[in-house]
This record gives sequence, structure tokens and C-alpha cells, in this order.
Amino acid sequence: IVAKQVDLSVTYGNTDISPSAYANYGLILCSVADDIEQGARFGDLALNLLDRIDSQEFSAKTLEIVCLSIKHWKNHIDCTLQPLLESYHIGLESGDFESASFAVLDYNVHSFVTGKNLADLEWQMSKYSAIIEDLKQKMVFNLNELHRRTVLNLLKKSEDPTLLQSNGGDEEKIILIHKQDSNFSYLASFYMHKLFLCYLFGDHARAVEIAAQAKLYLEGIPGQVFVPLFYFYEALSWLALYPNLEEAERKAAIVRISSHQDKIAKWANFAPMNYAHKLHLIQAEKYRVFGEKIKAIELYDVAIAEAKDNQYIQEEALANELTAQFYLDWNKEKIAAVYLQEAYYCYARWGAKAKTNQLEETYPQLLSSILQQQRVELNTLNSLDSVTQSFTSITQTKNSTTQLSDILDLASILQAAQTLCSTIEFNQLLGNIVEIILINAGGQKAVLLIPQDNQWQLQAMTKITSDGIIETTTRSQYISPESAVPIRLIQYVQHIQEPVLINEGQTEISGILEGYLLNYQPQSVLCVPLLNQEQLLAILYLEHATTKGVFTPNRVTIIQFLCTQAAISLQNAQLYYQAQEAIHDLEQAQLQLVQSEKMSALRKLVTEFAHEINNPTGFLQGKVQPAQDYVQDLLGLIDLYQQKMPHSDEEIKAKVEAIDLEFVREDLPKLLESMNLGIEEISNISNSLLKAWKKFI
Repeated sequence: IVAKQVDLSVTYGNTDISPSAYANYGLILCSVADDIEQGARFGDLALNLLDRIDSQEFSAKTLEIVCLSIKHWKNHIDCTLQPLLESYHIGLESGDFESASFAVLDYNVHSFVTGKNLADLEWQMSKYSAIIEDLKQKMVFNLNELHRRTVLNLLKKSEDPTLLQSNGGDEEKIILIHKQDSNFSYLASFYMHKLFLCYLFGDHARAVEIAAQAKLYLEGIPGQVFVPLFYFYEALSWLALYPNLEEAERKAAIVRISSHQDKIAKWANFAPMNYAHKLHLIQAEKYRVFGEKIKAIELYDVAIAEAKDNQYIQEEALANELTAQFYLDWNKEKIAAVYLQEAYYCYARWGAKAKTNQLEETYPQLLSSILQQQRVELNTLNSLDSVTQSFTSITQTKNSTTQLSDILDLASILQAAQTLCSTIEFNQLLGNIVEIILINAGGQKAVLLIPQDNQWQLQAMTKITSDGIIETTTRSQYISPESAVPIRLIQYVQHIQEPVLINEGQTEISGILEGYLLNYQPQSVLCVPLLNQEQLLAILYLEHATTKGVFTPNRVTIIQFLCTQAAISLQNAQLYYQAQEAIHDLEQAQLQLVQSEKMSALRKLVTEFAHEINNPTGFLQGKVQPAQDYVQDLLGLIDLYQQKMPHSDEEIKAKVEAIDLEFVREDLPKLLESMNLGIEEISNISNSLLKAWKKFI
């Protein structure tokens, strides 16, 4: 059907459906025909044609297909995120709710694959799950919840991080339902997540069993980003098992791994930013199991650098972890510790609490420098318990006919607070504060300001657009009369360090209704200080442009509670940044140690190599001269026989002619002499290598 649509478009001209046809044909070329170059051209053709066609009937679907199954084969996966959101908006506007739902599903998956912070991602996925459910897209909802389950497992929301259960259903029942429905897309995604989690948490035997199941359903996700990841993680799983395999199993495993490498090498040729580090990490692991240490060292470092350069933090973490294991197996604990600590930091920045917990339990001796550091521990349960008690007490004293449960249930508030306290990276925290508080406050805009050099800087701003989309920006900018905040109100709250609420532009506080408030006249305004131990850390400004009375007493209580947690998190983030600076100095010293250890290991290998070469060459050198003497003796004996017995029989004459005795007599001494020269040359090379190494060090 797709080929026919393309043929008709080429023959009779393009119509509204032509971009979709070209996109689907590009998908087939990339996934089935394995012709990425041609597939990418058809994808570009589809997008270019969209710009020239007024109808939006097929626009959302076309854009979604190109971003899901074509674009990542030649571009960084990150490049698909904004177009997928655009596809979502177009689908909502045109009534194509199915394409809109698939677009945000793909947006979530690509955000996960590109290493977006897991806490932020879980919140994002949860938000879109609610939207997808409202759009009555059950299949897409189930897929989004499956992906969210993996994120929750990594966030340590499950006792067994490899178990994909949700809504009380066990894995076998979930799989049976989708097998009965022949839902290959769900099954492929399920087994892919399962493979990833089993490998990541060290259940390698289970991982290869799951990979066999995943391969049966890959046709359900044609051309998607999970396809290369399948070959990546299955190859790594077999390499992890390799030392424990029988000889026949090893040969079969290497054939399979090499086949996977060939595929990834081709993809890396088109999109090195997505796949080169994966290819090099597999090759490093192959060198490891083959005992080629020097080659492994080089490729581990290459894979780490490439993953870091292209911002795949979860795969940077994995590469560091495997490198650490390589050195640990080699009894190089000092080097292993450096790589493992870097892996730990990467997993922590990603938000994979379950993985950092596993590393702490498995390698406490290698992580001792981290575990013994004086860190601020965020005791989430205790802090939430105490705040919840005070929060409940406050709400019970409010003389309001509106109960807290009518505004927002306590569980969601606690979840929001937990998200704030679990974020330690500064810029991520800024975005989380304005987004989470705005959502729970009911406003339209939130701005976070932080003091810097006796001036106020606008650090983060979020707003809800007319179609319900949250747009957040984080940047450092000193406020001015042109800024989107009321400066005098900010200064007043700074002075009194208490919240100020303004409804319909009415307030008894003189002098603060000026500039921004007079020009834009927002109907509901709330300005709250973020205090920790009486220290003013920031100010949060909230508004709703058109609705009065948005910030009710109960909402203000919620906002103050969240602002208290936000202030603590800001303080912790600043302390974390200072600790990172100190750790950086330590890491530099450790890197010098690593280089020293590497050179020591290389020196040992060179010495061993020279020793292994010199032993046999010395033996051969000692034997060549006696061999030359023996040959001369034998040739002399032959001459003597010919002198004493000049008339030999016909058989001897025939043999002499057959072996060309005169040629042998002339060539054999030369042959022995050339062997002697070759042995001397090998010995000279070995000695030169040792001399060059000593000069190098």
C-alpha cells in the first residue's frame, strides 16, 4: 500500500497524504531494507513537503513517524524531542488524538534513552499518562506506563528493580494479555526494558534469556531507538557470561556478538553521536575476555569519552562501571576505584537511586572516599513525616468550607515534595521548583529569584500556555524594570520575609502597586520567601492573569509547605556544588595516579614481551652456528664419498639430480645465514623496544 501511494504521488503529483506515504516508505527503507541513506532522504522529503501543504490532517502522524523511526539514524536522538512535542500539539489541534498520544509517548522514550534526569522524567511521564488517558488512547497509555515503570524501578520505587509490575498485575499475566492481543509493540518494549534492567543489575543469565524473547517481537518496533539498544545489551550480556561458558558456547556467543557489532558499526557510520560509544564499549569488552588488556584500556576510555561528549550519561556511567570491573579483575584496585566513583556520580546525576544503592552494597571498599565524605543526607521519610504533621495541624485550623482533599490530595503533595528533595543538581532543581509549585498552586506563571551580589537574579520561570502545556526556562538574569516580575513587591517581601497575597490588584501595602502590576494587572498574585534557618535563599513569585482568588488559604498553605522543602533543597544543592568542587581536586590527583598505574602496567607488559621474545631467540642463536658446522661436515662427507666412489649406481645419480645437490650445497649455508640474521633482527627489535621504553619513562 505504501509503495503504491508513493508511486501515485510520483506519477500524478503530491496530495495531502503524500508526506505520510513518504515517511512510511522511509521507515521501511531504514528498518526493513536497511537502506538508511535512502530512508533518511524520504524522511526529509516528507518534512519538506509538510511545510508546503496547508492541510494538517496527516501532519502529526508524518512528523511522529519521521522522528520515531528515521531521524535518529543520522542525527542525535535529542534532535527529535522538540519536533515530537510539535507533533503532539498539531495532533491536539487537528483532532488526531492517536498521533498526538504516540508523539508524547515517543517523546518520553527518547527522553529516557538520551539520559534525561529520571525524577524529572517520571513526573513528565505521569503528566502525559493522565493526558493520554483523557484522550481515550488505552494502548498508548499502557505503553507509557510500561516505560514509566522502568523509570520508577531505577528511582528505587521497587524492591526488585528488574521486576516490571504495575497496578497489582504480575508480569506473566501482563505478558499473556498482550500475547493474546498480538500486541508486538508492547511485548518488544516489555522485553527490551526487562533485558536492560537484568543486565544493568547483574542478572546476565536472565538477560540473555529475555533477549531471546525480545528478538521474537522486534518487528513490533520497526526502526525505533530500542532496536540498536537490543543488540547493544544482548552483546554485553553474552560478553559478561563469556568466561563461564563452555568452549562450544563461547564460539556461538562470539559469532552472535560479532554479528551484533557489525550492525552497530554500520549504524555508527551514519550516526556516530548515537552509536560509536556503544560499538567501542562492546569491542573493549571483547578485548577484555580475550585478555588483550592494552587494547581494552584504550577502547574503554574512548567509549567513556564519546558517551560523555554526546551526553548519554547512563551509558557513560555503564562504561565507567565496566572499566572499573576490568581493572578490579586485574587486581588494580586503585584504578578501579577511580572509574567506579565516576560511574557512581554519573548514575547519581541520572537519578538511578537503585543502581547507586547496588554499587554501595557491592563495592563499599572502592567507594569509601564517597561514602565517608561529610554529606548532607536527605532523610526524606523523617522530614516528610514531621512536615505532614504540622501541615495537617495547620489545615485543621483553617476556617474554610473547602477541604484540602478537594484541592489536592496529600499523597500528591508528598510526592511533589519528595521530587524536590531528591533533586540535587542545581539547574534541574530550579526547574523542578517552579514547575511543581505552579502545578500545585493553580497559577499560570511562577518565577524563582535568587540573590546574587546584593541584586536579584531571575533564575527560572515556568508558565502554562493556553493549551495546557508547561514551558520552563532556566537562566541567570538580573531583574530590571523590563523584567516580568514586580520589583517593588520583590523588595518588600525581601524586607519583611513573609508571604504577600494580592487579589484583583487590591492591597493595603502602599507603594508596591507600580510598574509590572499596573501594566499587566494580574488578578491573583502571591509572593513567597524561601527561608531556611531564617536565611533568605530565594523568592518565588506566582500569578494568575485572569482569575481572582486563585491562591486560597489552603493553597497558600500547600505553597508554603513546598517552599520550605524547596529552600532546604536549594541549600543542599549549593552544598553539593561546593562538595563537587572539592571532589574535582581529588579526582585530578586520582587521575594522575591512574596514569601512573597505567604506565606501570604497560611497562610490565613491555618487559614481559621482551623477555618472551629474547628467550627463544637466544636459544635459536645458540643453535644456528652448530647447525652451520653440521651442514659443512655433511657436505664435506658427501664430497668425500664422491671422490672415493666416483661411479655410483643409477639410483644414487637419480636422487642427486632430483634434489639438485649442487643447488642445495650452495643455498643451504645462505639459508642458515639468513635465519641467523633474522634472529639477530628480532633480538635487536626487542632490545630497541626496551631502550625506547626506558627513555620514554
